[in-house]
Amino acid sequence: MTRAQRWVGPLLFAIVLAGGCESPGSGKPQPNAQERAQVDAVAKQIREFGVKAEEGRRLALSAALRAPMPEPSGPCPIKVPVPASEHPLGGGEGDLPPDWRDMRADQMTLVSPEQARTADGKRWTTLQDSVKFWQQDGRFSEWMTDYAGPKGWRWELTVVADERREPKAVSKEEFQSGLVVGRAFLYSFADERIVCAGPVKAQSSELLRTSGVRMPSGTDFNLAFDLENEAYRAAARSLGAVTYRAEPAGAAASASASARAVGSASSPRQ
Repeated sequence: MTRAQRWVGPLLFAIVLAGGCESPGSGKPQPNAQERAQVDAVAKQIREFGVKAEEGRRLALSAALRAPMPEPSGPCPIKVPVPASEHPLGGGEGDLPPDWRDMRADQMTLVSPEQARTADGKRWTTLQDSVKFWQQDGRFSEWMTDYAGPKGWRWELTVVADERREPKAVSKEEFQSGLVVGRAFLYSFADERIVCAGPVKAQSSELLRTSGVRMPSGTDFNLAFDLENEAYRAAARSLGAVTYRAEPAGAAASASASARAVGSASSPRQ
């Protein structure tokens, strides 16, 4: 199935920012020793909390992957925004929060079943990068302390693709649509469990334009971004409140051995 490439997709914001950012503290008064000490202390607290939080998330996700998906008991108690469509005539659903793009970048991930069991989560990976920057900058802000507990972590949406077909450019005018079929799991760091889940089926938008920038997989950036975005849109719509039963001790112990390697596995960068 081919689809027209007629709309300019998302700009490579991350690439532009990475190339145009000044070094931490550039052109600003340097922080004093007390500020740097405060940042280092908070960074330590965030990392300590993060290791435990990520271990809990990975254990819960691994257990959910081994179990049948429960029937939803009602609507998902956490409102996950449906990202705006990359289709020129599409849009978000409902009132999107101002920071929905940050939520998509920092709290949503599309992975294979193997990555879901072994790779560091998006929230943990993003916060580790942020902490490194804060320590380089050396300036303390009170809001940093939110990330030493669940308040700043909130939730993480993991879309596990049991089947994934990458979109492929056929010509300058057409591309072959991509497909994602799988399951979505919403982990709440405050509740320390998966609170919502749902089936996912998504395919590429109708109208797009290739960017000319290739991902490591060889897929065009715009086409890859759009398919990932559509998977998140489908996931956000399908989530329902669920409760997974506790696993037998043997299965939980086996999963714990994998989760103890938090930080050692590379996180997928979408």
